Amino acid sequence: MDELTFHVPTTVHFGLDLLNRVGQVASPYGKRAFLTADSVLNEERVVQSITGFLKRAGVESIIFDELGPNSTTTSIEKGLALCRASRSDLVIGVGGIRALSCAKCIARLAPIDAPFDDYFSGNHSAEEANRSLPYIEIPTTCRDPFMLTDDCVVVDSRNRRSHVYSIGKIADAAIIDPVLTLSLSDHYTVSTMLDTLLSAIESYFSRRSTFLSETLSLRAVGVITSIIDELAAHSDDRNLRFQASQAGLLVSLSLTMSTQGVGTAVAYSIGGKKMVPKSTVATVMIPHILDLGLRSQPKKVERIGNVLGEEIYGKPLKEFSVRVVDAVRQRMGLLQVPMRLKELDLELDDMVEISNIAHELPAAHFLSEPISAEDIFALIKQAF
Repeated sequence: MDELTFHVPTTVHFGLDLLNRVGQVASPYGKRAFLTADSVLNEERVVQSITGFLKRAGVESIIFDELGPNSTTTSIEKGLALCRASRSDLVIGVGGIRALSCAKCIARLAPIDAPFDDYFSGNHSAEEANRSLPYIEIPTTCRDPFMLTDDCVVVDSRNRRSHVYSIGKIADAAIIDPVLTLSLSDHYTVSTMLDTLLSAIESYFSRRSTFLSETLSLRAVGVITSIIDELAAHSDDRNLRFQASQAGLLVSLSLTMSTQGVGTAVAYSIGGKKMVPKSTVATVMIPHILDLGLRSQPKKVERIGNVLGEEIYGKPLKEFSVRVVDAVRQRMGLLQVPMRLKELDLELDDMVEISNIAHELPAAHFLSEPISAEDIFALIKQAF
């Protein structure tokens, strides 16, 4: 792509032990914060720390902690009702991708007197469409691909179908404190890093990619692959967490100009419908997305290989690119992560519906070549 449009209005605060700045960041937006959080974070005392920092800055908190990796539009509706009743001045989202998406929706819709479904059906006035509450995002995993855009992923409670909406609301500020990721288990840390790796690869392959997004994506691939083995063995290392969060931020920046792809669309669809962790499905899809790239963009696979430390040694491009994909598969085997979808207690018979859901997601349509629901089903069968 020859053209580049790049605008990131979100103020990003990045660094170790930066959570204590949340009061300073939040206070200019108001004195009453609606704090939405993953339910597990209360057990980790993260929510209590945040409310304490806010109180010192003169900001009172109303806590809504009914969010989590399996949250649906029902959770958003509950949060909206409470946020509207509390007359909050701003929304603060804390947690993983799904919880943060719900929080962003609440910030967007709280001033609008309409149910969630009505808003996305266009049943609101032009004046209402321009209103929202300030929103501050605090991720507790190493990544949020939607952090710097107005996109969010939502699961419809009526049928558990995943949707990615552009809601017209970008976070006003984000606080990325790698220390918060220390609460993740060793297994989940590795899977979220591999999930980030898939996003980086797909952003690089996307037909919307730019020279800048490609630079950011390749840098993220390099960071992730350089630390993933050590991170798996020493998950409590703060410096490794710092680098992991750097990679997540690089991918978020890349995705302001590029897009995720069909592997992520499959992961969101399975995660929503079957309540399997999205990051685990994304991990399985990595070599299969590289296989797709091998057929359509072998030159880009070559560049990924160079970042991974593979060398050509005079081999033809196609042969070298195949070796890159094999190297990734071997690396995943050493990390002892799932390599097949059947390892996740899924049934192939259910995957036709999953293919149709994934095909409806925008991310599925940014490969260099068009893809059909049948093509997605063939990809899923390959991953089984």
